[in-house]
Amino acid sequence: MAYTTNQAIETLNRYLGINDSNKKIIENTKNRGFVFSLPNGEKTVVFVYPLVHKQDNTKNYFDTRDSGAYERGVTWNYAIDNCLKYFCIGVNDTVDKYDEYAFSLECNESDIEKISGTVNGSRNGPGNQIIIPNDYVPSKKVERIVNKLGIYITAVHKDKLIDYLTFYDNRPYMNELALIDLESLKNESVQGVLTPEWFNENGKAFVYLDEEAEKERQAFLKKYNPDILKTLEGMTLLRTVFLNDDNKDNLCYELEFNSKLIEIFGSIKSGTAYKYGLHYSKKNQSWATGSGRKPQFLTADEAVELGTEIRDYLVAGAEVLRKYDSIDTLEDYKKLFKELNEATDGYGTRVWFLKYYQMLSPELFPPIYSKSAQETVLNAIGVIPDDNTVIRMGQMQLFIKKCEVSPIVFSRTFWTNYDADSMGEETEAEESQNPIKYETRYESSFPRNRILFGAPGTGKSFTINNDAKELIGEENEDDYERVTFHPDYSYANFVGTYKPVPTVDSDGKDAITYEYVPGPFMRVYVKALKNSRTDSVKPFLLIIEEINRANVAAVFGDIFQLLDRGDDFVSEYPIQATEDIKKYLAGELGGNPSDYNKIKIPDNMFIWATMNSADQGVFPMDTAFKRRWDFTYLGIDDNDQNLQGKYVYLADDKSQKVEWNKLRKAINNFLAKEKINEDKQLGPYFISRNIVVPQTGNEIDRDKFINTFKNKVIMYLFEDAAKQKRAKLFEGCFQNSSRYSEICKEFEAKGVGIFNQDIQLDCEVEDIKNNDGVQE
Repeated sequence: MAYTTNQAIETLNRYLGINDSNKKIIENTKNRGFVFSLPNGEKTVVFVYPLVHKQDNTKNYFDTRDSGAYERGVTWNYAIDNCLKYFCIGVNDTVDKYDEYAFSLECNESDIEKISGTVNGSRNGPGNQIIIPNDYVPSKKVERIVNKLGIYITAVHKDKLIDYLTFYDNRPYMNELALIDLESLKNESVQGVLTPEWFNENGKAFVYLDEEAEKERQAFLKKYNPDILKTLEGMTLLRTVFLNDDNKDNLCYELEFNSKLIEIFGSIKSGTAYKYGLHYSKKNQSWATGSGRKPQFLTADEAVELGTEIRDYLVAGAEVLRKYDSIDTLEDYKKLFKELNEATDGYGTRVWFLKYYQMLSPELFPPIYSKSAQETVLNAIGVIPDDNTVIRMGQMQLFIKKCEVSPIVFSRTFWTNYDADSMGEETEAEESQNPIKYETRYESSFPRNRILFGAPGTGKSFTINNDAKELIGEENEDDYERVTFHPDYSYANFVGTYKPVPTVDSDGKDAITYEYVPGPFMRVYVKALKNSRTDSVKPFLLIIEEINRANVAAVFGDIFQLLDRGDDFVSEYPIQATEDIKKYLAGELGGNPSDYNKIKIPDNMFIWATMNSADQGVFPMDTAFKRRWDFTYLGIDDNDQNLQGKYVYLADDKSQKVEWNKLRKAINNFLAKEKINEDKQLGPYFISRNIVVPQTGNEIDRDKFINTFKNKVIMYLFEDAAKQKRAKLFEGCFQNSSRYSEICKEFEAKGVGIFNQDIQLDCEVEDIKNNDGVQE
C-alpha cells in the first residue's frame, strides 16, 4: 500500500522530536508545510514528501510531478515572504534502507518545475519525478549525492537532522527565483485536483448530452416511474421489475444492460444478479434471493411477497426524493440519507436503487454509483470521500453546482479526460485513505485469545454471549461471527479458499466463476483492519464453539503463529500470506497484493472459544497451541445461583418434589466417589436454562423436564459418564440397569428411585405423598 502523506508527517515529527503543538502549519498546504523553531531560536520552513517506493524495488522518488506541487509552491512563497530558510524533505520509514533517514532536496523551485514538467503547480508537458538512485543505501550520518538529472539530495540520519537544519542554509537558491504565481492556478488542474473552472471549460464539448439525456430519461420514466411501479402486482410485478427470461424489458435489465442508458447515465455492471435482492435463476428454474455463496430459492408466492416488498422500498425512497427540489449543504444530504435509509430499510444504498434515483432526481445525484468510482472522482477534485455512498454523491453534487454544468456533462467530462497517471491517482487516492494500524490501542479488560472450558452444562456459551454483549454492545450482529468446529472442519472453511460461485454473465445468463471465498476468520480480520483506519476504533469478535472437536493444528494452519501476541496485543510474529490471501486483502482493503506479503492480527480483533475436554471424539491440543490462549475454567457449581429453590414433581403419582440443582449435585457426588473426573459431571445447565429456570414462579414444567432428563441426562450417564458404573448408578432399576429404554420407563414411574440409594438421600426429596397428599 502506498506510503501516505499523513505517515510521512508523523515520521518527520518523530525524527525532529516535535508534534503539532511545536509547529505552525502554513495555510493551504494540507498540513505538509510548516514552520518550527530550531534549538538556536531560528525559525525554518519545511515541506514534507512521502517518498514513493515501488514494491518491486525498481524506483524510489519524490513525486514532485503529481503530488503536492501547489502546496509546495505555497510553502516556498511563505519562506521567501518571511525571509526564512526552506527545506523540502522526503521520508519513508517503511522502506528498510530508508528507515531513520530523511532526504533533503537542495535546489530551487524553478529546477523542480523544469524537471517535473509542471508550471505553477500543474502538469505542462513531459517531465520526471526526482529520483533517488535505486542502488543508493545511506550509511553515513550526513551524505550529499547527485542523481542523473543533476539534482543534489542530502541523506541525513535522524540523529543529525536538527544539526543539518540548523547549520545548512539554502537561501542562496531561493534568491534566484521570484514568488510562484499561485493566482494562475485557479483555472488549472493542480496536483491532480480539478477545479470547477476546469470542468466548466472542458465540459463545453459535452453540453449536447443534456438534451439527449432528458429525452432518454423521459422515455425511461414513461415505463418505470414510481406511480406506475406501485400499481404492479403478482407475476406482472416480478417480470416488470426484476431480471427474468420471460421479459428482458424490465427495470433491472434496463438499468444494467441498456447500452444507451449506460453511456449517458453510467454503469452499474458489477457483481452478480443477487445485488437486486431478487432475480429469476434460469439454471435452477426458480426465483432466487440471498447471495451467490448462500442462495435461497423461492416459490412463486414467496417471490411475489419479496418482490412486492422491494418494490415498495424503491417507491418509498422515490417519495422521499420528491420533497427535495435542491440540496445546498452536506448536512442536508446527511438528513436525506437518514430519511432514505429508513424508508427503504437500507436498500437505498444499493447501486440499482441509486441509478434509478439519479434518473428520477438528476438535480440531487450525479451518475456515479460505485464506491471506487466515487472515490476516484472525489480525490481528483480534492475532496476527502465520506464513508457513506449517499453522502459521497452529495459531495460530488455540491461540487458540480460550482461547475455550472449538469451532472451528465460533469461525468462525461471527467471520464473522457481521466488518466490515473496524469491525475496522480497512485499517490493522491492512496493518501486520502488512512493506513492500517495493527496497534489501535483499543483497551479492554477481556483477553484477546480466550478459551472457556468446563464440564457440560456449566454455561460456557452463555457466559461468552454475555461477555460478547459487554464487549461489542447489545444487539450488535455486525461485529462478530460465530462458528462451530467439527471433525471435518478445515483450514479452507476457517480461513478461506477458492470456490465456484454462481454468477450472471454480461448477457444476463447464469454462469459459474471462481472466487476466493473468505472464512469466518478472514471476514472478521478484514473488518478489524478496516476499522483500524478510522478514528472510532472498536472491537471485532470471532467466537469458536467446541474448538477441540476439530483438529485445531490443521484448521488454524500457519494462522496459529499469529495467536502469539505481544504486550501491545498485536501478533508478535507475522506470517507470509499466500497469493490467494494477498489478492483478497488487496481487493478488500485497497493497494496491491504485494502490500500484504506479511500479515498479523490487530489488537482490536478478539478470538474466543469454548471447549469440553470430556467429550468423546475430541482432538487433543498440543502445549504450544494451548499456551497462546487464556484459559478460563467454569467450575461444576459456578453460576448455579438461579437454580436455588427451582423444583419439579417426579414419579407417576407426582409424589416426589425434587430440586434439579440438588439432584444434579447428588449425581455428581456419586460420580466423584467413583473417581469419575469433574469434567464428566453435570453442570447447572446441562438441562437447558429455559427449562430449569421458569420464567415465573419456582415450579419447573414437569413434562419438559422428564422428557429432557430421559433423552439427555440418562442418555449421557448411560452412554458416557457412568458407562462402567451402570449397575451401581441405576441400582433402583434392579435387573433393568443395563437397558436404556427400561431405565427411562422406570424413571417415569419411580422418579429418583431409579438411582443409587446415596443419590436418593443426598438430593433431599420431599415426599409429598406422606406430607400433604398427592400433588394434582
